[in-house]
Amino acid sequence: MQWNRTLTMVGCHAEGEIGHVVTGGLGPIPGATMFDKRQYFEANLDHLRKLLLLEPRGSAIQSVNFVVPSNNPEADIGFIIAESLEYPAMSGSNTICTATVLLETGILPMIEPVTNIILESPAGLITLRCTCRDGKVTGVTFVNQPAFVYHLDAPIEVEGIGTVRVD
Repeated sequence: MQWNRTLTMVGCHAEGEIGHVVTGGLGPIPGATMFDKRQYFEANLDHLRKLLLLEPRGSAIQSVNFVVPSNNPEADIGFIIAESLEYPAMSGSNTICTATVLLETGILPMIEPVTNIILESPAGLITLRCTCRDGKVTGVTFVNQPAFVYHLDAPIEVEGIGTVRVD
């Protein structure tokens, strides 16, 4: 048998949400930012998402995170999130899975009881605080990129209820 590519993937989940992490075998991914790298990945390497997330190896209820070098001097490393249908710019459970795998495999150094890291997602820099004990990540909190809304306190009419105000 001849292989044309070998990927290293670590199984992980965050509270049951599957977010495996590919830690090796990708080769260079061009792009100035992680968003650029995500765009390149989607256009040129989508067969890897399909390989890992579609049957018979995958399923619709799991994600995979591809660890790639970041060009941002503030980031420790970057990652591209892939789901069964798309490449989201950011995902909390996938961020937690990626941080856990990076620390527990030693790709990034773990400092107990708390390790602070910065990951570059396609949405931008994510600052994480990882609590660690006995070589394991026991908790992850992070500061996400700012969110926005299209409408604040907008009135909508709901049949049978009347006017409801929503954001």
